Amino acid sequence: MLNGIGILARAMESGTPRHEGIVVIQYLEEVNMTAKAVLGSIVGIGVLMFFSSIFNGYALSVLWGWFVVPTFGASALHIVPAIGIAMVVRYLTYHMHDCKKEEKSFGEKIAEGTAMSVVKPSLALFFGWIVHLFM
Repeated sequence: MLNGIGILARAMESGTPRHEGIVVIQYLEEVNMTAKAVLGSIVGIGVLMFFSSIFNGYALSVLWGWFVVPTFGASALHIVPAIGIAMVVRYLTYHMHDCKKEEKSFGEKIAEGTAMSVVKPSLALFFGWIVHLFM
């Protein structure tokens, strides 16, 4: 942003209106693309959180049905309450991983979060299914 302001200031100092207009248009296009990228990231994170919560709730409800219902005689857990329970458990057990200070870009962090939101419940369901076969 500050770089763009410097470009605009230099263009104004140059006194060439055509050059100034081109620089202003280029700067506004850059700002517009940055705003679109930020908005797209926010929407993407929201969608990821929504579907991740549903998938975690589904995995919890399936695992609950396989292990808790037959073992303890508890009632079945439907997906909506399972989503809430999964959120509470995640909130209470979340740990920051700051032992490694890796510099990752925003895109790398989003890709890692997306992969983990799919891989973690998938692995839990897969290994739970294997254990369930022996019950």
